[in-house]
Amino acid sequence: MRKILMPLALLPLLAVTGPLLAHDHVKDGEKTECEHKKHYKKSGYHQKMLDDLNLTDAQQTQIKDLKNTYWQDNRDAMKAGWQSRKEMQQLSYAESVDQAKLDRLIAESSAAYADKMAEKAALNSAVFNVLTTEQQQQLQQKMAEYQARPDSK
Repeated sequence: MRKILMPLALLPLLAVTGPLLAHDHVKDGEKTECEHKKHYKKSGYHQKMLDDLNLTDAQQTQIKDLKNTYWQDNRDAMKAGWQSRKEMQQLSYAESVDQAKLDRLIAESSAAYADKMAEKAALNSAVFNVLTTEQQQQLQQKMAEYQARPDSK
């Protein structure tokens, strides 16, 4: 009898607390901040660093074109990287490990990583060259401040 009465006693409690638990407890003032955090773009770190530099419209379009070109050029490289990861996973969970294939995949991955770093450095250099000397100094100062923060390491 006790097994039947206990759940029946909890039903009114669940009926009252159910809607309260389902309600969104975020206040209207905080929703805009939460919504802002959800919608970020690829390579947003560039934009955060460049926000306070008062870029002209021409500079903004040049930087946007550079980023778009970078992402278009690297789309195939990213697909190849995912394919390489998939092969590595299949190889690592196989019954026997083919050491030659594993070495080849590691060498390809290392070479692709080095190429990616070089392309990223070229993009950063191109974006930096779009800026005026005053903006370049401001950007370097912001990067130095960022590096000096204790949580950036």
